[in-house]
Amino acid sequence: MRVDAIYGPIEAPTIERIVSERAVPTEVLRYTMDCGINISAGPVSWESNCFEFQSHTFQMHLLSDWLNDWIDLEEVKEQDADGLSGVVHSCTGISGESFHWQLLTDFGSAPIGAFEELVALLAGFGIRDCSLSVPDDT
Repeated sequence: MRVDAIYGPIEAPTIERIVSERAVPTEVLRYTMDCGINISAGPVSWESNCFEFQSHTFQMHLLSDWLNDWIDLEEVKEQDADGLSGVVHSCTGISGESFHWQLLTDFGSAPIGAFEELVALLAGFGIRDCSLSVPDDT
């Protein structure tokens, strides 16, 4: 659970993010997506999640087109009636030992299509198994 709070004077508002310590236990669910990738998902959050997988060939530059489509660096995408631009806020890749990858992603105001496209790309790069969770440091 996450609560965002903005309070204080308009000239200098205080922005606070309060995240529970996973107070609600959930089981790990397993899905096989249409693109062929198997995803094991525990607690997830649209604005802060971690894709973990093993790959000898994956590199972040492979996501360049996806990132360019979904991250609005120039802030030119029009907002909808609710003030949302339908954009991904961030995606950071971390490579560890034994070709272990973590993609830390904030899907921001993007629609489910951004998630589906990312998962399909991972499958297209030969990744067959992936876990999805909230990063440990949130």
